[in-house]
Amino acid sequence: MNPIVFLKNVNISQNNTSILSNINLSVNKGEFIYFIGKTGVGKSSLLRILYGDIMIKNGEARILDTNLTKLKDKEIPFLRRKLGVVFQDFKLLPNKTIKKNLEFVLRATEWNDSDKINSKIIEVLKKVNLEHVIDKYPFELSGGEQQRVAISRALLNNPEIILADEPTGNLDPATSAEIMSLIKEINNTGTTILIATHDYDIISKFPEKTIRIEKERFFELSKKT
Repeated sequence: MNPIVFLKNVNISQNNTSILSNINLSVNKGEFIYFIGKTGVGKSSLLRILYGDIMIKNGEARILDTNLTKLKDKEIPFLRRKLGVVFQDFKLLPNKTIKKNLEFVLRATEWNDSDKINSKIIEVLKKVNLEHVIDKYPFELSGGEQQRVAISRALLNNPEIILADEPTGNLDPATSAEIMSLIKEINNTGTTILIATHDYDIISKFPEKTIRIEKERFFELSKKT
């Protein structure tokens, strides 16, 4: 089986500051992996190289069929259409309804048929049990509801991989558990999940393969069940 994410001898740096050194990672389709570590160790930067937000110049780096070391600016939107990205702060457009938030993403990724757009929006909102908020604005929703909308947005283009950066970081424990249950359901359909987090509580409640990042290196931890 060829890995759908593959990093070999990769260094990550920003503003001439080293963040991660000589990292190696191989992810197979359907895996669920946590990346844990203190704030600033490089968890978010790791995800950012995978969706083309930080460029890398050395080693081998691939995600799906994209060579990240040769990624050109014009190719980044095409890469991101294959991925679902979930952020800690949701990143919903505040002046647009939930429907318009999701429609914006679809039209930006070259969906033009209004009927198909509407059907897709209803489909992904049903997956997160939020079809009833379609005409509401983000400020009218709770934090948990906004994150579920953000997850539905990540599902719009049927991604093979979802990259989640601190998806429970702004949520209370009960809501965090709801979000993690939803992400686990998505993983059970075959979608690969990579999560950067410092929330050890969700890892204990939803144990999966875990990689600790410390002193610019990776350390794989045993899965506890």
